[in-house]
Amino acid sequence: ACREFFRHEPHERPTALRAAAGLAGAGDCIQSGCMNTEDRTNLPRVLLAEDSLPIRERLRSMIEESGIATVVGEDGSIARVRQLFKQLEPDAVVLDLQLADGTSYALIEEIKRTRPDCLVMVLTNFAVRAYRDRCLALGADHFFEKSVEFDRVVEVLAALRDAWASIKRA
Repeated sequence: ACREFFRHEPHERPTALRAAAGLAGAGDCIQSGCMNTEDRTNLPRVLLAEDSLPIRERLRSMIEESGIATVVGEDGSIARVRQLFKQLEPDAVVLDLQLADGTSYALIEEIKRTRPDCLVMVLTNFAVRAYRDRCLALGADHFFEKSVEFDRVVEVLAALRDAWASIKRA
């Protein structure tokens, strides 16, 4: 039964379920250890946009070890992240607000304009109310402060995965 929850093609993943990805915990399949490598091909595909290599490595490790998503690409520059986004078509992007070559505001707007169903999480050290408001106004789905909300990324991805799993149960 566990495998069936993850047999979703990307086009079967409605925008409404992506938007419904709130803060639910990891599902029983991960906790019971019944997921194999084949099942991971149907997990949310994530692009990491972070200019700090240690933070990027930690994010990748947390996501992959939890088994709730697959990291399909990563980089620390706006230009390269833009290319990877177009090439890889991820389901979610974890985006630092300040990348090596500038702020990510235009990138948030571009992602949401071209693929409104892509989940965008801003993870930043600049957790100022004005920055949060601007990111959310541009279309970011979540805005997290690195120092206190780092683990929320995995929670949101687990909720996204669980929302997709509910398609098969319905």
